[in-house]
Amino acid sequence: LPGAATGTVGLPGAATGTAVYVCVPRCWLWSLVHVQRLLPPPRILWPAQNRIRAVFRGELDENQQIVFDWLMRERFTPAAIRAGVAAALLNMQAGLGKTFVAAALIAALGLRTLYVVLRDNLRVQAIDDMQSVLDCRIEPWTAAGAVGAGVVGTGAVGSPGPAPGPADVAVIIVNSATTLTAEQMRDYSFVIYDEVHAFASPGRRAILRSTMTWVNLGMSATTNERADALDAD
Repeated sequence: LPGAATGTVGLPGAATGTAVYVCVPRCWLWSLVHVQRLLPPPRILWPAQNRIRAVFRGELDENQQIVFDWLMRERFTPAAIRAGVAAALLNMQAGLGKTFVAAALIAALGLRTLYVVLRDNLRVQAIDDMQSVLDCRIEPWTAAGAVGAGVVGTGAVGSPGPAPGPADVAVIIVNSATTLTAEQMRDYSFVIYDEVHAFASPGRRAILRSTMTWVNLGMSATTNERADALDAD
């Protein structure tokens, strides 16, 4: 297959101890699975479309509305989502409202979201901003897998502790996000990478490789400005 990589991997209980695997672009999976040219569906950890009910209570300014409308019309269409190619890089200068555009997208798409940030102070800020405009369950995700009891609309992060299930929007620090298993990642259907230019480093780019979501959004005010040029692509 053009563009595909192949190899072998040991599987417990396999008669020969090895099995052939083929790594293919994500957008090929749907057709390959449904014509059964790959593994049967029960043996594939398929990305789920986890639906949520989120209501955007804010009001975008004129420029933010233009950006939102373009993304929904050109990048996050139903056809692009089904094909596994719904992705965009949002480059807006600091203070122009990237988080509020992201919140509006979460509500419009209605998909459970993992929001990845660089540091804890940015996690708190993101939660505060989204709770001010987005009516849904927004909580911090901790390294232990627990979430805090964030109260929608108050900006209160809450104390870490167990929750009844994945939050509608879970805000996670990138160092914790790189440790997520495929099963944990499958809980989310939309991933937002805040300050995505910083995810180009060798240690952090693991989160980009492990993402198996239908929809992806990178946000930054400073793309193509890394001294090592790792974000050039």
